[in-house]
Amino acid sequence: MVEFDMSYQEFCKQYPNEDACLDKIFKMRYGGMKECPRCGHRKPFTRIKGRRAFQCRNRKACGYQLYPLADSPLKCSKLPISKWVYCIHMFACNKTGLTARFLSKVLTVSPKTALRMLKIAREFLIENDRSPLKGSVQTDESFFYGSIPLMNKKRREKVYKEFNIDKKKQPRGRALLNKSLVLGLVEKDGRAITEIIPNAELETLRPLIYQFVERGSDLLTDELPVYRFFSKHYIHKTCNHQKKVYQSENGGTTNAVESLWSLYKRIFRAHVSVSKKYFPLYIKQCTYIFNNRKNTLEKMFSDLFVKMVHPILSP
Repeated sequence: MVEFDMSYQEFCKQYPNEDACLDKIFKMRYGGMKECPRCGHRKPFTRIKGRRAFQCRNRKACGYQLYPLADSPLKCSKLPISKWVYCIHMFACNKTGLTARFLSKVLTVSPKTALRMLKIAREFLIENDRSPLKGSVQTDESFFYGSIPLMNKKRREKVYKEFNIDKKKQPRGRALLNKSLVLGLVEKDGRAITEIIPNAELETLRPLIYQFVERGSDLLTDELPVYRFFSKHYIHKTCNHQKKVYQSENGGTTNAVESLWSLYKRIFRAHVSVSKKYFPLYIKQCTYIFNNRKNTLEKMFSDLFVKMVHPILSP
């Protein structure tokens, strides 16, 4: 069980109200500023009452103002900053998926507002480290989205019409055209990189494998025939899942990437449906959670908090 580093009581002590949240953001952005950039006055800035801004103490001669929420998604938001901070805290600390319906009840906002808040939070979770994986790298593909029996009638009829699916003979597995295919690459005890792909053919996989896996590394896969073509540049090892062999004698296994899919599907299970338009954001969220699995929850919260309120400082 993961130790919860920042409890609700500790969070309330650090961010008890609107003023405390804004002061924290101001110190995060301008804490190193020792004097006013306009007049050189050395006394600290003061909060302007009723506004999300701070002003130079030398008001008569200067009156220079700073806006700590500038260039952030919170700039024009009418919601209290304290609700945004609590949303970031819940989103970062919840590793199995946070739904908009649940967040709307906690923050007493509409479900559409909660959905928008979560969408903005996911946009700042994009991984910046896309350097090639090396050492022992496992790769596999998995299907997401597109379970026809769970769709409502209107959406189900649209899928039938778009993909010419026979209602009496619904295709399964790789034949279900409205599913999204995701390629996963996992370094041993390290990072994961995921990409949404149209198919699992050689022309699709070859540029991605060459881009994200360093030449000469161990490439561990299942028995999909397309991976045989990578034996020239990689040490290719396989395991035969059809014979229920999950770790071969030569070290071939895909257990790490299977644990990645397990995490993904636990997160997706919390949602009734996921739009294909925003499906990449959910994939990025899952990858971020997997890559930060060894970090403390407090660090995940602070990293996301910095990215959202001060995008310029984020790496």
